[in-house]
Parts: sequence; C-alpha cells; structure tokens
Amino acid sequence: MFEVIKSEYGNELGAFEFDYLGGHPSLDVLLINADVKLYEKGLRILTGLSSDSLFVEWSHIKGVICTGNIKTLIHLKTDEGMIKLLREKKTTDVCQFMKLLKTLAPGIKIEYVKS
Repeated sequence: MFEVIKSEYGNELGAFEFDYLGGHPSLDVLLINADVKLYEKGLRILTGLSSDSLFVEWSHIKGVICTGNIKTLIHLKTDEGMIKLLREKKTTDVCQFMKLLKTLAPGIKIEYVKS
C-alpha cells in the first residue's frame, strides 16, 4: 500500500505553463514553457531541464500587476525582485491562475492594466 506524503510546499492546487522572463535573483535565467505550480504555501517555478526551481511563499509576494493583451504579462512583486511571467500558449488559463492567487493569498493587491 502506498502512502501519500504531503510535500514541504503543501498540496499542489494548480499547474500552469508560462514563460519565465526573469526578475528574481535566485533564478536569473529565461525559461520557455516553465511549469508554474501553486501550492498551499506558495508559488513554485520549475525549470524542467534540471532540479533547479524557485519557490516564493505567499507572504513574500507584495502585489501583482496583470497586463492583458494577446500575450498576458504578469508581474509578481516580491521582497527580492519582480517575477515576470508571460503567457505564450492560449491553453494557459490566466483567469484560473488569477482566481487561485486571490484565493490562496487574499491579502495580495492585484492590479489589472490594459495595454
């Protein structure tokens, strides 16, 4: 019998595909089609090519700016820098991503900007 062990991040609540355009000193590269996973305790960006990843707790995210156009750009303001995520694929559900952000971190200020 297998036992499910909760990860150090808590349960995974959603997975999305974005291009990571940098902005955080711990992961200062560009990643095409990076996995962005939302957990109970925070947000994790996985490189897919190695075991490198970036985890940011919800309490360290100070605000979100979402710019809507053909390719949605999301800026996550953190204690250490601005994380930039770009939606390239139309299959990435940005509305669901933003709903989960609001639910998981209700204290985060979210600003929507049209470009």
